[in-house]
Amino acid sequence: MRMRMVKPEFFRHEGLGELSPIHRLLFQGLWCLADRDGRLRDRPRQVKLDVLPWDDCNIDNLLSDLATHGFILRYKVAGEGFIALPSFGKHQHPHRNEPVGTYPAPTKGRRASDNGRRASDNGDRAPAESESESESESESSGHPGGDLSFEVFWKAYPKRKKKAGAAKLWAKLSPDDQQKALSALPAFVASDEWLHDGGRYVPYPTSWLFGRRWEDESIKSAASGGFVG
Repeated sequence: MRMRMVKPEFFRHEGLGELSPIHRLLFQGLWCLADRDGRLRDRPRQVKLDVLPWDDCNIDNLLSDLATHGFILRYKVAGEGFIALPSFGKHQHPHRNEPVGTYPAPTKGRRASDNGRRASDNGDRAPAESESESESESESSGHPGGDLSFEVFWKAYPKRKKKAGAAKLWAKLSPDDQQKALSALPAFVASDEWLHDGGRYVPYPTSWLFGRRWEDESIKSAASGGFVG
């Protein structure tokens, strides 16, 4: 017997709000598929049949996006892929008669892969960065390059959460895009939207970088000149 409930707060989650509706629907579906420990097999084709059978979408890519943003953890044990929902135990209370989960837990200290896709045979997997994990990431995770370093971006960004995920996204940007992002950031920081309600609506840095928000037309006119570190 299973009892799965989606709390009202789910629909107001700022991080999820930066993703597409299909991402959010898939994430909800994973909660229904997971065992009582919040784990399931990482089989994109099967997940698609169970959650989004009528939609034309690439489940593997969608799962990678969820992993990059820290909502799920994709990992391998003995060559087999699994998915874990890090916050499952916090929000779900399985029925006492629900069978005990049989899927193995992820190995502690597992290093992240470069792109958050399914792990290669060496067992690497992109972890879902909790806030405590992200804040303790090594300084070496930043992109080298003087004024284009990740640390310059990180110190300037007003919401410093999910640092490891943001560093991975930053490293994937070209130097030109990194410069454009740094040049545009001050205009966003000073915008009414980001200043409103004590910065409540400032997106997570992972969401801002993933969405290439520095390209927003509404902010380009205010993003003139270079970034001052």
